[in-house]
Amino acid sequence: MTSPADFQTELSGSSGSAGHHATKGSLLLRYIRASQPVTRTEIAERLRIDKSTVTENVKPLITSGVLTESSEDGSVTGRRRRALSFAAGERYFIGVNLGVRRSQIGIISLRGEITDETDFETPSKPEAALIMVRHRIEDIIMQRARGRRTGWSGDRRCTGGCG
Repeated sequence: MTSPADFQTELSGSSGSAGHHATKGSLLLRYIRASQPVTRTEIAERLRIDKSTVTENVKPLITSGVLTESSEDGSVTGRRRRALSFAAGERYFIGVNLGVRRSQIGIISLRGEITDETDFETPSKPEAALIMVRHRIEDIIMQRARGRRTGWSGDRRCTGGCG
């Protein structure tokens, strides 16, 4: 188990181990996702790291639009709390499950909300299955670029020897 001091050092980038830094950074992001909205103070207390280390790690994510910071009433102190959450914008994850008979594609926002999902009969040839997945993902991207949810109104069939 990593001690709080080691965690602090690795998050701040002082340890020289890039692999561990990425792992610790992902732990920070997982905590924010699970606890959002959450303040920097709450993160620092929970992970037992300095608040300045939290700030140093979340600032670029706020600037790039991955995280947002909102003001909330601080009922205990009377001050407005600044809480971090994942942005609800245009960034998302695409998950693919290729099954023997049926396959699924799901679209998940950075906040962990499933925004679209579909399933389809898996073509018998692996190459055809990958082509179909690629086409479905291209459809998703095109629909999102037009500002609409996909709805998956129909099957996009693979042509040209895909069966």
